[in-house]
Amino acid sequence: MSRFPWRDTSTDIAGGQPPQWETPQGAQKKADDALKESKDYTDEQNVNFNAHIEDTTIHVTPADKANWNSKAPGVHTHANATPTTPGFMSPEDYTKLKGVEAEANKYVHPATHPPAIIAQDAANRFVSDAEKAAWNGKAETTEATTAAKGLLSPPDKQKLDGIEVEAEVNQNAFSGVNGVVATSKSDTLQLTGGTGITITEDAATKRLTVTATGTATPGAHATSHLPGGTDVIPEAVTGGLSGLMSGLDAQFVRQDGETKTGAQLKADEALVAANEYADGKSDAAIEDAKVYTDTQISVVNANYIRQPGYAGTTGTGSAYVVTLNPVPTTLPNGFGITIVPHVTNAPGATLNINGLGATPLKKQDGTAYAAGDLLVGKPYTFRRVGSDFLADSGGGEVEIPGQTEMTVTYSEEIAQGDMVRMYTPPIELLPALSTAPPGPSIGIAMGNDYIAVGTNASPYLMLYKRSGDTFNKLANPSVLPGSIPNALAFSPNADYLYVGVGSAPYLLVYKRSGDTFSKLPDPTILPGGNITYLRAASDGTYIYMTLSVSPYFAMYKRSGDTFTKLADPSVNPIVANPRNLAVSNSGEFIAVSHNTSPYILIYKRSGDVLSKVSDPVITPPSSGSGISFSYDDNYLTFSHTVGMGMTTYKRLADVFTKAPDALTKASLTGDISYHPNKMKLFLVQSNNAPDILPYSQKGDLLFRVSESKDAKSQSANRLALSPDGVYLALVSNTSPYVNVFKIPSEKVARVSNTAALMSETDVGVIGYAKEGGSAGDIRKIIALIQ
Repeated sequence: MSRFPWRDTSTDIAGGQPPQWETPQGAQKKADDALKESKDYTDEQNVNFNAHIEDTTIHVTPADKANWNSKAPGVHTHANATPTTPGFMSPEDYTKLKGVEAEANKYVHPATHPPAIIAQDAANRFVSDAEKAAWNGKAETTEATTAAKGLLSPPDKQKLDGIEVEAEVNQNAFSGVNGVVATSKSDTLQLTGGTGITITEDAATKRLTVTATGTATPGAHATSHLPGGTDVIPEAVTGGLSGLMSGLDAQFVRQDGETKTGAQLKADEALVAANEYADGKSDAAIEDAKVYTDTQISVVNANYIRQPGYAGTTGTGSAYVVTLNPVPTTLPNGFGITIVPHVTNAPGATLNINGLGATPLKKQDGTAYAAGDLLVGKPYTFRRVGSDFLADSGGGEVEIPGQTEMTVTYSEEIAQGDMVRMYTPPIELLPALSTAPPGPSIGIAMGNDYIAVGTNASPYLMLYKRSGDTFNKLANPSVLPGSIPNALAFSPNADYLYVGVGSAPYLLVYKRSGDTFSKLPDPTILPGGNITYLRAASDGTYIYMTLSVSPYFAMYKRSGDTFTKLADPSVNPIVANPRNLAVSNSGEFIAVSHNTSPYILIYKRSGDVLSKVSDPVITPPSSGSGISFSYDDNYLTFSHTVGMGMTTYKRLADVFTKAPDALTKASLTGDISYHPNKMKLFLVQSNNAPDILPYSQKGDLLFRVSESKDAKSQSANRLALSPDGVYLALVSNTSPYVNVFKIPSEKVARVSNTAALMSETDVGVIGYAKEGGSAGDIRKIIALIQ
């Protein structure tokens, strides 16, 4: 029962009890409202009654009654007419009558006509049997073939005219060849091969081939006496048999050969010339060698690809100038130089070597240097690549084992080489909602741009949209819940809003179009009781809820705008009201905190089926208040009211193992939630200051960090984070009932002294600046400690 009779407090809300008292003014207002509604209803019914009386189309008039009374008594029906009896015309007769033309009569056409009544003309005449017989006796006009008699065709007549009288068929015969004379029409001439000759016949082509086979002695004559025939003449052998001269011998005799006498004479002349040349050229040769050596040394010295130059700069920070000796004539690819700046660089600095033109100086990745990146007195080595000089070294940096290069946004002016820290400032309370809920609130859900709040007074559901850091109330849906929404959840992109209430139909689903939320038809199978918690999986397909009645847990699947209840898990040890619900970011694991040992239940999803995984070896010490998975699915944290206030489990495959306790104890713990993309956790302390405790997790260990200076005790109930991790909303029993906080991004700042470093409780990285920059600049740092 409420401690204060004039308002419904958090105790009444949690227990679902209505207020117990009514003020006189409230009672009088209700009585006046009832009287007004009664009068309005009576007036409306009178209007409807008068309209009914005046409607003549639904009542019998005196004229209708007089007409009917004038009719003869009895049954006025008759049989259809027949060929012998009058009667009503049947539908068949009427149809037949409609198909008969006017003035039609009955006519039967005779089967035959006498010839005399049939008129003839030039195109139409009678033929007698005698005429037909005479015509049928006429000869055929088809031409003759080899198989049938007929008329002689013109081509055959022409052929016949060209044949002489008593002509005979041609015979395969000859008249005479070389004195051999044919004695009959069928004589044949036989050709026979002789020595070294063969005759080859080809009947298909009617051809005879005469071939010299080479079987005669000494054999067939080749095209030459060289290899290729059977009568080859061998080459002559030195000191042996005579024969043909080889090609090599002919080359030597005709072109390359020298007589012994001639060869000796030439050798003697060469010796004399060599002695004279050596005596006259030795001194000049020595001098030429010295000049050549000096030239080659100069070439080596001027090869700035193999041997980079070195020089201090002059000019300005935006246009460095150096002079090299030997003087380079070009700046080819690979040209190397080490410079020592005399001033720090300006943005987009260039280098001009011996007046060969300004060339941009860039980092190894091809990006331009920011102001202050090149320090005075520090050596920097570059190589010409294309149209730029790219850094060839890190400028003297020393790599420490384990260091990591990170790209960050600077929060203030930072010089290259400064010691820096990356830390997370406390969350910041934003201005109040444009329109506060009318009373204490329990349910809360957040999208990136929307907030849904369940409150204990009409309209029960409040919707807000973000503009910058301000959340403005939207118009109420046309269909509102009929009681307090205890549980709320958005789909990942806020296209759907799921509302769990304490009365039938228990689950309401709204679909968003722009900024309008419209209620969809109820699922075919509804939950069996009050929904206490709701969670939507990150894939937008599955919705999970805990109930106040058995089986205490339910799961639905979305397909378009249709929501279907799935089968309950085969193993469900929950025997009392569950306390909270969590779904892993991947949607693979679902965890429920409840009131009976082991206080925690973990399922693994495969398709539409949930299977219970083994309980942790070390279970929580008491019933839980909140439960949440880390964004990487590797940790599950459970809040409770005894011990250290939280128990964290580390997941390896399907096994959950207790991790070390948090370093700082939490009291009166409530709802909790991990950050959606960082290893940070937020915990609600019910009726205790501060109402939000932020934690940071390093490895397996959770530790407290600085809380918001705006956090205070306000009987907080539940919290929600936006999917992008930028906002946090908290609902409570104390006005303004909803507070929204902004979660700042990590900041990167200089470490001025050790005391400043130690004052920060949420330092994630300590290192040094690899690049200089100003606030808001994106630069690289080297993280040494994380």
